[in-house]
Amino acid sequence: MKRLLLWLPWLSGPLWAGVVLNEIAYHPPAERDDLQFVELHNPDAAAVDLSGWQFTAGIEWVFPAGTKIAPGGFLVVARDPAALATEYKGVSALGPFHGVLKHGGEKLTLADATKKAVDSVKYGDRAPWPASPDGSGSTLERVSSAGRGDDPANWCASALPEREKPAGTPGKKNTHSQTASPATVANLAALPWRANAPVTVSVRVEDLGGVDSVTVGWTVIKPGEPASAEQQTAAKRLDGTAAAGRYEAALPPLPPGQFLRYRVTARSTSGATRVFPDPEDLRPTQTLAAWTNLTPATIDQFFLYQLGPAEAPENGRFNFFSRRNRTPPADPTRGANLLVVVPTNGPAEIYDHIRLSPRSGGWKIRFTPDAPWHGVRTANVIFENKSRWLLSEFLGYELFRRASVPAPLAGFVRLTLDGQSLGYHLWVEQPNRSFLQRHQRAPEGELFKTIWMGNSLEEHHEKKTGLRTGHAALQETVAQLEKLKGAEAWAYIQEHFDVTETINFYAVNLLIQNWDGYFNNLYLHQAPAKQQKWQTYPWDLDKTWGEYDGASTRYDWYTMPVTYGMNGDHEPSDWKGARMNLPWGSTPWWRPGGIFSGPLLANADYRKRYLARVRELLATEFIEEKFGPVIDALGQRLQPEVRLRGEIRGNDPAATERRFKSDLASFHRQLEQRAEFLRGELK
Repeated sequence: MKRLLLWLPWLSGPLWAGVVLNEIAYHPPAERDDLQFVELHNPDAAAVDLSGWQFTAGIEWVFPAGTKIAPGGFLVVARDPAALATEYKGVSALGPFHGVLKHGGEKLTLADATKKAVDSVKYGDRAPWPASPDGSGSTLERVSSAGRGDDPANWCASALPEREKPAGTPGKKNTHSQTASPATVANLAALPWRANAPVTVSVRVEDLGGVDSVTVGWTVIKPGEPASAEQQTAAKRLDGTAAAGRYEAALPPLPPGQFLRYRVTARSTSGATRVFPDPEDLRPTQTLAAWTNLTPATIDQFFLYQLGPAEAPENGRFNFFSRRNRTPPADPTRGANLLVVVPTNGPAEIYDHIRLSPRSGGWKIRFTPDAPWHGVRTANVIFENKSRWLLSEFLGYELFRRASVPAPLAGFVRLTLDGQSLGYHLWVEQPNRSFLQRHQRAPEGELFKTIWMGNSLEEHHEKKTGLRTGHAALQETVAQLEKLKGAEAWAYIQEHFDVTETINFYAVNLLIQNWDGYFNNLYLHQAPAKQQKWQTYPWDLDKTWGEYDGASTRYDWYTMPVTYGMNGDHEPSDWKGARMNLPWGSTPWWRPGGIFSGPLLANADYRKRYLARVRELLATEFIEEKFGPVIDALGQRLQPEVRLRGEIRGNDPAATERRFKSDLASFHRQLEQRAEFLRGELK
């Protein structure tokens, strides 16, 4: 291959004119890694023989003898060429390449037949790289074949689809292709946050070939009204040179309660244009709030604004006694909503372009992957029926964490929606890929949510990750647990389960009487590759700590037996409470064991360790001296919020406070009398 060495005065090194890495699909949506591809482009006027060329980093693939790329042509190498041809009609690809492109970023290098590097890129999924190619549908596109492959400014996101589906332009010209690389934009910021004060936008722009102009586009958001048309203001260079300088633009003041979405357009003397943030990214603007001082609170405050069309409730849910209504459509790629978080201490934080969908008793907030809220990607903000349910959830997750079980983060916020104060709510982290990553668990493992509705193992276990692999691993595990007995079963359990963690999980379930959490309302996760071990995570802890359907207002039920959840347990014959007509019996809180809890808790070796752990937690964590202060601290933090919520809802604040204190007292009784019952059973 003939290559022309170009020396450009504004670059510190040479550029090779020749075949380049042009488009990368490193994280297709719905975990479709079979749709990963790498596209090459030949911008030259002559064909290039790729015989013996190969990837020396990132993936493994050697181009067969006789492989050529036409002048101005494109060539795609895919992980699964057949799957790619099915998804992208008419697109043919070489492959399959070996290996998997990392979702979080890695180095990809193309070398010639002598193994000399031709082009290389070390991509990422966080700034300065765009975030939308990381699972939302966009691919990573090269802007200019003449620009450097290792320059993040020379890459952008392909057109973002409306809903998460594989997109990009394999085998074709890139959507945002330009002749030259655009400028680099950095340190974009706007100050101050004060209402009715002039807004100054500052930014640093660099292009060694020269910057021609910088403008700031801005839109005013008034909650409850359509967004204003975007206006443009020229920015002035305050220092530096045309190659690199700091620019500022003055925007009009914002009245209180309004927001400013803004972005920068930098035009280079080469004719290249950079818009930042990228219009195809998940957050296509920066956002500024005209905020005022707020009344201090003992908990964080959430100010949610629905600024776009209302998002439908979660799709594909079950009716109470039926199967799914329909196949859920793909998720929207980008939200139109905005959240301002005012912590109990520290400055307010803005989370814009988030998704907000209604759910039972509240809302599900989905943050963009490049801007999670303190590591939380999805938070459920809820207030369902009884205020005690919120306390049960929070205290339950806290006890799970103290027992070394990975549990969702949870807390309380004062919620205001579109200017209407709704009082305190509970927020709970959603177990998902970011939850797994935060706990150093493999996000590419298989995650299932266990539910009781439906008529089959598959319907009882909603697949949350690895959607294309189905339920085969779960089916195989259940079959082995049903088949094996005694020592053989124990050997299998040790090999395929995280014994310590699952024991901790079931032990805490027993302590807080989580009667609904053995065969239902939990998450199952199987780590991939060599680990292949099942783990369990708690979920939906509202009816715990003495609560069940029909429980007394004192929540004075303490007698869930130590045999609960295991194969061989049976409905109590001496139950004196109300009866119900249920598929599994008439005792409101009794359920048969789960697919895992049943055989595990009945295995002699596992059970011995399980009961020992229950005794240990009764002595170290589930005691008044240790957990009582946790209950009291929660009460002190929430008491003013309880009164405020009562006032907002028109309830008698004094009566609301009495109910709250009564609920707190019931948790203290659980610590004492539930522990006393269990110690008696364990004798």
